Amino acid sequence: MTDNTSKNIRALRNAYGETQLELAFAIGLDSPSAISQYENGTRIPQTRERQRLAEHFRITEDELAHGDFSHFALKSLSADVREIAAEYLDGLLPIISTEKAMQDPLFKKGYEAHMRIIEGIKAGIPADESDGVICVEAYAEAFYDNHICEAAANLLWWFVLAGIGVNVWDWEAFEEAKDPFPKMQSVEEVIKYWFLRNCDDEFEEQRRKARDEFRKESGETYIDLLKELKAYPHLSELADYYSAIMYSYGMINNGLTPEMNQTVGYEMLRAAARLGNRYAKRALKTLRKL
Repeated sequence: MTDNTSKNIRALRNAYGETQLELAFAIGLDSPSAISQYENGTRIPQTRERQRLAEHFRITEDELAHGDFSHFALKSLSADVREIAAEYLDGLLPIISTEKAMQDPLFKKGYEAHMRIIEGIKAGIPADESDGVICVEAYAEAFYDNHICEAAANLLWWFVLAGIGVNVWDWEAFEEAKDPFPKMQSVEEVIKYWFLRNCDDEFEEQRRKARDEFRKESGETYIDLLKELKAYPHLSELADYYSAIMYSYGMINNGLTPEMNQTVGYEMLRAAARLGNRYAKRALKTLRKL
């Protein structure tokens, strides 16, 4: 089988607009010389570097070695950055509302704040922190005091967003950014900043600590909310979907590596979609599109 590692590293780096120095720093190297040697085939990445290269580009090691990314290009480069962000959130994190739930004043209050946040993202307006507090507190009261199950579903929206942030982005920077795309004018800049994974030792340690803290503080609540959803027939499908997402983004602590859980989660998503789960189908469609 042909080893395409060298040409794939070059193709992916160029497609994402990275310099050799940026890629070197992202995988924990001190200079771009090794990247140059990887790309011209005079040096072979060792095990750890190969793993980090795959993690950085969010592909498998097998894809790095045997795939063909020579014609790879970012999609929708002319699209508006905020439209893509909104489409990602809408496709991956559904917000639930029913006519009955909207009759509850607390749920309605939380839902309206939630919608203001989403509309703000679409319009490029930094999120109002008070809306986030209003949203979560109103949903929590609607669920725990008034037993509005849709509120539990929308509380999970926030937990999953936090879980994705912990595992995908530099969480400290993400938490501090009231506007996730403050100075970025192109899709290329956004993808380069938020999608490509920094895999050097310092960032990996930060990410591990953030992930462990999230699991410790939020894990039981996450599971309890999933159990609540499973008790309602019209939300059971959503519970199955979020269970797959929980694996896909490393929100559980089961002794397996994040990469193994990610593989399990994606298989769960695909299985749910084949069985007709509308949320899994929409998420896979969104991920393929973006």
